Amino acid sequence: KFLTTAGVAAQIEEIIKNAKEHIVLITPYLDVHTLWIQRLQDVSARKIPISLIYRKENNLKEWQQDKLNGELDKLKAVETLSIYEIENLHAKCFMNEKAAIITSMNLWAYSEKNNREMGIVITKLGDREMYNEALQEFESIKYSSLPVRVLSKKVEAAKPKSKTGFKPSARYQLPQSGSCIRCTTSIAFNLAHPLCTKCYHEWRKYNNPNPREEYCLMCSKPDQTTTLNTPLCYECWQEYKFVLPMPWGAHR
Repeated sequence: KFLTTAGVAAQIEEIIKNAKEHIVLITPYLDVHTLWIQRLQDVSARKIPISLIYRKENNLKEWQQDKLNGELDKLKAVETLSIYEIENLHAKCFMNEKAAIITSMNLWAYSEKNNREMGIVITKLGDREMYNEALQEFESIKYSSLPVRVLSKKVEAAKPKSKTGFKPSARYQLPQSGSCIRCTTSIAFNLAHPLCTKCYHEWRKYNNPNPREEYCLMCSKPDQTTTLNTPLCYECWQEYKFVLPMPWGAHR
């Protein structure tokens, strides 16, 4: 079904409101409408997972960074929301388990009010193959993205205070790049996604959820104890365990 501006905005709301299993929001730019925040909170209250991917910009001006931080701060109230960022994102797609919207519209309040947008809605019932292709592309984009750690207000309030005043981040900085744990191709350092795109698609062909791999994500040295769940060698884990995001590494 073809959509114009008002239709796109209405369908995005329907995608969010009617979700039963999951929600996908792919948008380069963020300026989230209050109504959509409220809808996302309603969905979150039903424990439905939500994935949001936006465009990472490396050279934002101070006012632009402040605006982005403000948008992320608004999203803290959505407890089941996982946020990711990726460079060069230009796609706009909004999905749940039944339908997907491919559109020119960002998740940007200005777009709804001032721009002429268009899009199409694809239903899983009407065109399962196209819907599955869109879902597969989302999974590929998500795999190449970096998670953004935004604590909910509830978690932030419960976070214990440091008794010593020691701040690990002042002592160590995690690297921005790493190596594929299967072939050592240079990739973004992401503990959740330690394979390059090629090796990731190879891994998906086989029914082995956590095979032994060949190298360390951080130092790229040969280490056949690494897996998708534990992509660092023991030496790197020991060196950086204080600044690794939790709960990663808790099982080491």
